[in-house]
Amino acid sequence: MLLAVLTAPACAHEPCVAGECTSMTSSEKSASDSERVFGITLTAAGVRAEVMSTGCTSSKDFEISHTATDAACELTLVRKKPDFCRRVPFMVEVSVPWSAPEGCENLPVKFTNEITTLPEKNAVPAKQLPGSKL
Repeated sequence: MLLAVLTAPACAHEPCVAGECTSMTSSEKSASDSERVFGITLTAAGVRAEVMSTGCTSSKDFEISHTATDAACELTLVRKKPDFCRRVPFMVEVSVPWSAPEGCENLPVKFTNEITTLPEKNAVPAKQLPGSKL
């Protein structure tokens, strides 16, 4: 049984110490490096997510990190390669292969990424609706 629980944007810069820039390995990345997603789904082949792109985002730019706890297998979608293109931002769907590693086989799955929703195109903010007391 797979149970997915949906729960900050990835930094585009590598850490620099005394002018020396280094690249972090995936094990050094924390949940603060997780990608903001607009929808995320666990599939038989892995994880499918909708993320923001400015023109140079592909599935190979992402990886899944996981942590097994007593209660769940926590998954985080992490962007390995920043999107430095300059197109107007748009949503793309990425698919990242993943299968439950040892320690996660019979646990429910919890996503740790921030889930963001976009307002509907013609939505009226609540404070502008007649009778609204906001």
